[in-house]
Amino acid sequence: MPDANTDPSGNEVSYFCLTGQVEEGDDSPKDWIRLYSSAMPDTHTGEERVIVEDGKIYIKVLPNATSKKRNGIVHLTTVASPNGVSVNAVQRIKLDITQE
Repeated sequence: MPDANTDPSGNEVSYFCLTGQVEEGDDSPKDWIRLYSSAMPDTHTGEERVIVEDGKIYIKVLPNATSKKRNGIVHLTTVASPNGVSVNAVQRIKLDITQE
């Protein structure tokens, strides 16, 4: 989610996003990682792929009901660098999510 914070270890990072997609994987991440746009109603269950116009993508990681560690990858596309300076090329961000 875009924010003034540029520290990738935090919950919110400053990128202006265009799209987000949960990658297929062995741990079925499309079942437990959900993407939301700010235009979705509160009752929406999320998507595995989302396109936004306002730069905001919300990523929800559902609780792990098993005792097994699981991994998932989310790809984001952005047109702004981490420090907020616009660039002419689309950049991809890869988020590797591990849940124990």
